[in-house]
Formats: sequence, C-alpha cells, structure tokens
Amino acid sequence: MASPHSSPVVIGGPPLYAALVPFASVPFILVLVSDFVYWRTANLFWQHASEWLLLAASVMGGIALAIGLLEVLFRRSIRPLLPGWGATIFFVAAYAVGIVNNFVHARDGWTGVVFLGLGLSAATAVLLVLSAMTRRAPIYRRELGALHA
Repeated sequence: MASPHSSPVVIGGPPLYAALVPFASVPFILVLVSDFVYWRTANLFWQHASEWLLLAASVMGGIALAIGLLEVLFRRSIRPLLPGWGATIFFVAAYAVGIVNNFVHARDGWTGVVFLGLGLSAATAVLLVLSAMTRRAPIYRRELGALHA
C-alpha cells in the first residue's frame, strides 16, 4: 500500500547533462593546479599529470556536450531544467580553450606548460567558474517559481 506522502515516479528523471559537467570541469581545474606546481618545481610528473587530466576532461566534456545536445533535441520535458544559453556558451568556450590547451601541452616539457599552457589553463578555469555562476543564477531570482509536473 502506497504512503499518502509518497511522490510519483518520474520517468526519464533529471537531465544527464547536469550530472556529467562536473566530470569535465574538475579535471580542467586540476590542470591549472598541476601546471602551477610544474612551473614552480619543473618536475615532469606534473606535466604528465596535466596531460592525463586534459585527456580525461576532453573526453568527459565531449560526452557531456553530446548528451546535452541530445537532451535538448529529444527530451522536451526537461528543457526547462537545462541551464540557460549563458552557461552553455561559457562551458563550450571553456571546452574549446581546453582542447587548444591539449595541443599546447603536447609540446615538449617546459615550453608546453609555461607560460602559454598555464595561461590557457587559467582561462579555462575562469570560463568554467563563469559557467557555474551563470548556471546557478536563476535559482536565486525571486521571480523563478518551482517547476510543476
């Protein structure tokens, strides 16, 4: 017997895109940390860590963008739950800068990280923070009401 306080089951659930974005954002931000440590220590471990983190972030970012595009096209019920265009544009820009950063980091040693790679890592991190802030902004507006099924 169902409880009078139980909620109905929602088929499809929340957007998968929102769950995948952090799996791309965190490695991109960690690249900035490992680039900074490499710049200060010149230990090659940190350059290789940056390369692997960039690979993980690029793969997960591509998957997140593909899933987000599919959700926009085929899941009409969750369109109000997806982030606005501002957050999407910032994330796509961060992903594009991250891909360029992949090519810069592919160069040999010091020239691949300092200073262009470090700058691109910082730009990617800033764009990801702007994307997160833009994604969260509608939650704090008074006129935004609850979405009802």
